[in-house]
Amino acid sequence: MKKMIVIALTTVLLGLPVYAQKECKNKEIDKKALQEKIMKKKQAAFTENLKLNKEEFEKFWPLYQEYDKAKFEIMERKHKAKSEFKKKDLLSVDENTANELIDMEIKTYMELAEVKRTYYEKFRSVLPAQKVAKLMFEEHEVVKGLNKERKKERMEKKGAEERQHMKVVKPKAAIK
Repeated sequence: MKKMIVIALTTVLLGLPVYAQKECKNKEIDKKALQEKIMKKKQAAFTENLKLNKEEFEKFWPLYQEYDKAKFEIMERKHKAKSEFKKKDLLSVDENTANELIDMEIKTYMELAEVKRTYYEKFRSVLPAQKVAKLMFEEHEVVKGLNKERKKERMEKKGAEERQHMKVVKPKAAIK
């Protein structure tokens, strides 16, 4: 009996890393698919909202993709660092740790501002200033709309999963 339990536990424990790797790969695939979906929606929104003609689009879009990637990398670093800080009670950390978090936040905003300045100059070299100005205002609105849409999709998916897991128990007829 003990051998059976040991064999069963060994089998389960050896299978966990394989399962974890599959889950990790699935998350990476999902993340990449989501990024592609978001970029397609941004592409459609900016093409329409900025009224880009074919020539403008062909010059602008590769630059925008570079810009978006640069911003994404900065935000990824920020989120990774912040996740480490979230594990701590910030009111009880030492002065150096708190200052490190503050400096990281300021550095992130400065990096984002520099990326934005650099790329908006590049955008002005391929688009009229009016379209670049519109992009400055539209970008936030487009991203906000996409985030709302993603949140709605997650809520619908979560609701569907909850409904799937719930069992509806019909009450038995009352016995007289």
